[in-house]
Amino acid sequence: MARSELGAVTAGKLMIDRGAHGMMGSCEAIYKSLAVVLVKLCNLPSTDVSDSELIALFPHEFR
Repeated sequence: MARSELGAVTAGKLMIDRGAHGMMGSCEAIYKSLAVVLVKLCNLPSTDVSDSELIALFPHEFR
């Protein structure tokens, strides 16, 4: 998933130590998508990001 979303293979470890519950649940797919969004966010070229640019980081099914 990360490779197709980011266009590259990334190295390292991203740990999420909190659970989630609710309509989407606490499933592996949610955390995979969240990890991709966090890596994209950390790799943005600027800290001056618009709301629409932030929303665009998320997969369509989560908007």
